[in-house]
Amino acid sequence: MRHPSPRTAAALAVVALTLAAGAARAALAPGNAPARPRAGAELSSAYERMLRDQFEQGAPLSRAVIARWGLDVRGESERTADLDATGAARPFGSARAQAVFMGTDRRANDPTGDASCAACAGRPLGQAETTIAAFGNRLVAGWNDGKGFCPPNGAVQGYATSTDAGVTWIDRGDVPALASGGRYRGDPVHFVDTSNGTFWILGLYEGGTPGSGLAILNGHFSGSTWIVDGNRQIAVGGADFLDKEWGAVDPASHNLYVSYSRFVGGSTSQIEFIRSTDGGATWSVPQVMHDASQNNNVQGSRPVVGPDGEVYLYWYEYGFPLSRHHVRKSTDGGLTWGPDVVAASFYENGFSGGPGYRRGFSPTFASIAVDRSSGPHRGRVYLAWDEAVNFYDAPAPSLGDRSEAEANGNFANATPFTVGHVLRGALTSSSDSLDLWRFSGTAGQTLYFRCDSATAGATFQLRLQSDCDTTLFQNMKFVAFNQSNFPAVAYTLPHTGTYYLRMFRSATGTANYRLLTSWDTFSPGQRAIDHRDQFAAYSDGGVTWSTPLRISNSAAGADGIFPEIAVDGLGRVFAYWHDWRDDAACGASSTEYLVASAAGGTAWGPNRRVSDELSYWSINACGSANQGDYQGITTDGMAVIPCWADARSGDADTYVDRIVFDTNPGCPAPVAVAAGGATQPLVFTVQNAGNTDAQVPWQFEDTSGWLVSATPGVSGVAGLAPGSTLTVNASFQLPANCTPAATTVRFLSWNFDLWVNPALAEGRDTCTVTLRCGSLSVPDGSVPLELAAPRPNPVSGRTQLQFTLPTSANVRLAVYAADGRRVRVLREGATPAGLHLVLWDGRDDGGRALAPGRYWARLDAGDESRSRSLTLLR
Repeated sequence: MRHPSPRTAAALAVVALTLAAGAARAALAPGNAPARPRAGAELSSAYERMLRDQFEQGAPLSRAVIARWGLDVRGESERTADLDATGAARPFGSARAQAVFMGTDRRANDPTGDASCAACAGRPLGQAETTIAAFGNRLVAGWNDGKGFCPPNGAVQGYATSTDAGVTWIDRGDVPALASGGRYRGDPVHFVDTSNGTFWILGLYEGGTPGSGLAILNGHFSGSTWIVDGNRQIAVGGADFLDKEWGAVDPASHNLYVSYSRFVGGSTSQIEFIRSTDGGATWSVPQVMHDASQNNNVQGSRPVVGPDGEVYLYWYEYGFPLSRHHVRKSTDGGLTWGPDVVAASFYENGFSGGPGYRRGFSPTFASIAVDRSSGPHRGRVYLAWDEAVNFYDAPAPSLGDRSEAEANGNFANATPFTVGHVLRGALTSSSDSLDLWRFSGTAGQTLYFRCDSATAGATFQLRLQSDCDTTLFQNMKFVAFNQSNFPAVAYTLPHTGTYYLRMFRSATGTANYRLLTSWDTFSPGQRAIDHRDQFAAYSDGGVTWSTPLRISNSAAGADGIFPEIAVDGLGRVFAYWHDWRDDAACGASSTEYLVASAAGGTAWGPNRRVSDELSYWSINACGSANQGDYQGITTDGMAVIPCWADARSGDADTYVDRIVFDTNPGCPAPVAVAAGGATQPLVFTVQNAGNTDAQVPWQFEDTSGWLVSATPGVSGVAGLAPGSTLTVNASFQLPANCTPAATTVRFLSWNFDLWVNPALAEGRDTCTVTLRCGSLSVPDGSVPLELAAPRPNPVSGRTQLQFTLPTSANVRLAVYAADGRRVRVLREGATPAGLHLVLWDGRDDGGRALAPGRYWARLDAGDESRSRSLTLLR
């Protein structure tokens, strides 16, 4: 993924600010003026590696391109002292000795062959930068694959399929090459046409005829067999670089939409959009999606399709001090577009990725999703992104200069300093390529270190390191890393203690540097609490956007990166990201955390850990994007399915989890109430019908105050394992004179993972019971018996059937042909009260595709039934 980075105008602007604050410029050798940092957007990891490979193979790249992307600077390792005597990196498993518990996480890739090769100097080969699409039980996951760096140098893009909802996977190896030659090169994006089950695999493409650009593959499942239907190139770069593509499909029109970044002349970025209305056979002329003033600062675009065919296009623009998230909307399938809207302006931390991330900067794009459900927020569009405190206004150093004391290339002799010093040093490639500095800090403090002068043409690697383990290079806990002519890092300390600053240079000659060090102070108006938090915002229509909400709830100092957002079939919103809160002692290992909202993004539940094991990232991996530049998430019905890069085994693998949040209330059966003065018991239940533990609060409302007791309580929170049920036994005392003559009792319950504020009534499960003296009391139910209109209808593949039950009942939801024959039973048996969602794929009970025509869906519950007509197309 490519993106404009603070190694651009931001770095120069910061220099100006610090100089204005009184910092004196370091003296350099005559004629060695500071070199300008890289200007503009950054290339994706996949494209950068492709260019580097071409450069090393002698491809005729221009000097401007080589200099623009730093292709003559490897930056893959530090020094021979960090390697084995053989010169190869140590085995990737040596840093972790404990047993690995897989739990509910499922590995999608086959790690066989990940032991590396000479081309990667023995470094492990990972599978990261993940994507996933789902159609019922059929899933297709993808990743950037490090195996492509080694002979026979196949695709740097792999994929896997599952036909049992992600329980088991088949690693299918390389994404197949085009007949004209070349290979898929990474930045994978998967999506599916939910009307017919056609999966699409999009990626960068290298080589072949007519040349590098973008390619797309489509396929489908026939039973459990994966079949590739098409594979074609859809855009050619020529003299330009095409990068960071994204795609979407409209299940109603089957239109395909793709956006990407074009680096004109290999340097200046712009966002372009293309569309296909014939299944990918032909594509429109590219549209440039923004004003020319944004050129060179844009990256990370993504199209999404709304429920009525509307298309939203997102992209990121780097700015200083605030970067911007842009959105445009089309209501005619991408032919014309509405205004360019800035959905959010934000402080970014592009200097460094998450702890252990090896790229030397951080992408800061947002993810985007649209509610396509029939729920109350249908059509709402959501963004999620990383955001930082405003560290740019950190005060200038006030403690004077501190010079390195040779030899300080080891931990025992690290030069001590206090944050607030100006650090001065010199590095050579022959005898002194590494400087180590040592400082102390308190958990929650945010530091800002930035180089304001250096020898012209020098490229430095600046790393922050925890003191948890300094024995071997592969065990060291790197928490921040920047590579630049003028390196800089902003980082909030996760724990109180000692930290190390590493300055390294791999090029020849001597390089001098001066580094300003400061603690950040609070800035009015900033939303984040540390160097990187996760935020979300929403819009009804894409023009006016909500105030961003912080959706991560970790303490200051716990890093997080790459939030991805999705909406399920009920309109519930989910976001997840890499998160480092569970390694507070060192801050170097991550897990995945997820958060949900059933309130249309106006309120969010608690953060919940998804992955079962910690991922340690500070290994010397082959390929810099060891955590990816993004990760995958999708939904199917009520299931949310994250797909992430996971380093529990030492190198990055692709893991998948399928999570269902579903709780249902059980209302009391009708009762005959005794005369006034009697005590009436009622039994209420809540079942966890999901596949993950749930925290379920409950409470009673009683209009006349007849409730006298309840066990285990009139309110509380129950922890329910999947399939378990909470039973609440309530007792009501009727007044002796039957005055008042009735009371209305409401039993409220909700899933705490989706709701925090019980005052928000929308979406809560309720049972309403009216008690009357001496008469039959009937539970009114939270909702009527209803079968909603199928969506979509007409349908050519799969449609969604949603129904509600006021009370628990034996139900049958079935599909009938026009002649009255029952052709498919979708659900049958005891079903709890509440909202339910069922998908129909246009097949009969034997799995055979039905003929096109008119059909009926009928819901039978007790003595009542509801029906809806639907039209099946082929």
